[in-house]
Amino acid sequence: MQVEGRARSHVGLLDEESGGAAQLTGHARCVAADVRHRFEALPADSELRPLTKAMLRESVDRLSPSPATTIAQIQNQARLITALYRALDRLDTTQNPASAL
Repeated sequence: MQVEGRARSHVGLLDEESGGAAQLTGHARCVAADVRHRFEALPADSELRPLTKAMLRESVDRLSPSPATTIAQIQNQARLITALYRALDRLDTTQNPASAL
């Protein structure tokens, strides 16, 4: 009986957080757009092109039109945002070496 009550409370949490999940998805799309913009500015022979291209492809796959509705999906979106920010940092460092100092 106690486990059932916990499950219901988690369902309520997801209902309340669905707006937050949508914001997280929107944020991920914005960061992915920043990464894409910097990717397009990379020289054709840049070592970062293959890695960044793969990251962008992954972000398109993971940011499907269906909203994140489970805690696991929301956590995966948070991980994606972290990975996108890492890619953005690498691109910024490469394109603006003085800013790394």
